[in-house]
Amino acid sequence: IKYDRPRGDFMVLESLMREKNHQRVIHIISPSKFKTEFRLGRGNESDLRINDVSISRCHSKIRFTKGKFTLQDN
Repeated sequence: IKYDRPRGDFMVLESLMREKNHQRVIHIISPSKFKTEFRLGRGNESDLRINDVSISRCHSKIRFTKGKFTLQDN
């Protein structure tokens, strides 16, 4: 998948499954001074929603601290 590279720190997540329109999807996570934590899951409060019954409402969190991304599995 081609995309314009954002400025600054970022992380690219690519779906392994194709969507209904037969295209893959990417998500770009770009922290700011106001937001350094991103929730992944199928719940409404998630920043990145994953529509899959095997995923919990708050499945994991991605944090950006001290110049590094970390993943916390819930």
